[in-house]
Amino acid sequence: IQSPNLLLGNGQLLRDTAMLARAPDRIVIGVGTNELNFPGIDGYLASLRLTRAEAEAGVVRMNRTLASNLQAAFMKHSQVKLVVEPGANHSSESWARRIPEAISFLYGDPEAVQ
Repeated sequence: IQSPNLLLGNGQLLRDTAMLARAPDRIVIGVGTNELNFPGIDGYLASLRLTRAEAEAGVVRMNRTLASNLQAAFMKHSQVKLVVEPGANHSSESWARRIPEAISFLYGDPEAVQ
């Protein structure tokens, strides 16, 4: 999961994963510390009485909670790799930087198979 929007549904994915019987075998969650780098975002955040720093910290905290929820499944704990990339934002360029490491974690190092 790259840059998941955990604000959707007022945190619905966090609630959906809070009490899992069984989680996926492995999962990678990648998030940047500048996910909310969008035009006009500061005005929107001000309407929520949040600074950008507070909102960005909240995004990272929500992703840490998601990782923790997956690791705490009752019957099968996920192997979770959480990558918090300093300065990265919600963009394909940021995701592309994180994908090689994510694929290696999920499927193993292809050079080790040869």
